Amino acid sequence: MFRFRLQKLLDHRGLLEDEAKKHFLERKAAKLTGERELVEVRLRRSRLETSSAVSVLDRLDLEGRFSKADDDERAAIVGLGVLQDEEDAAEKLWLIAKKELQVIEKLRERRYDEWQVEESRREQNALDEWAVLRRVA
Repeated sequence: MFRFRLQKLLDHRGLLEDEAKKHFLERKAAKLTGERELVEVRLRRSRLETSSAVSVLDRLDLEGRFSKADDDERAAIVGLGVLQDEEDAAEKLWLIAKKELQVIEKLRERRYDEWQVEESRREQNALDEWAVLRRVA
């Protein structure tokens, strides 16, 4: 029966890779939410452009809404930049964890292949010994 000496390390690296991937996907989802919010802010602003103000109070109110929409858009752009940086950092960490896992997996595969060769050799030796003993008897 094959036993990999580094199985606990392989399991641990697998968990680390899963956690890193989950964190990356969470950051990606947060960025997508930020992008959606930016689109909504821009949509609100475009609706304001089609508004018409008749009185001075309406114009002042509309100007205040434009100012708020501009501020919201700038804030959304800055927030989106931060979210993009977080996503990039999480992706880098995930890729590192994935590579570390793949290294241990390749070691396991290589060791398994060696074990199979050794096992085949042992079986062949046992068969050869059995055939020799059978001829002698």
